[in-house]
Amino acid sequence: MLGVTLGCKGSAPSSCNDTSKLAAEDTAARKALAYTDVTPQPGKVCLKCIQYIPAPAADQCAGCKVLKGPIHPNGYCTVFVPS
Repeated sequence: MLGVTLGCKGSAPSSCNDTSKLAAEDTAARKALAYTDVTPQPGKVCLKCIQYIPAPAADQCAGCKVLKGPIHPNGYCTVFVPS
C-alpha cells in the first residue's frame, strides 16, 4: 500500500472503505466508478484530484465532490481529474 504523510500533521488513515452509513445508491456509485483506497494508476491519487475534499485531520478520511462516503488520499476512481 502506498503511504502518504501529510506535512507534520500525521499519517493517512489506514482504510476509508466503511460504507455502512451510505445509501445503497451511493455504495453502487462507488462500485460503478471503481473507487479503491489504493490507486492502481501511479500518480493518479485522490489527493491530486480536483474533486478531492481534504479531511479535517491527516489521519481521517476525506471527501469527494462526486462520490459520497469516506475517501482515502491514496485512493482512485475512474472520474479522476488532475488538479
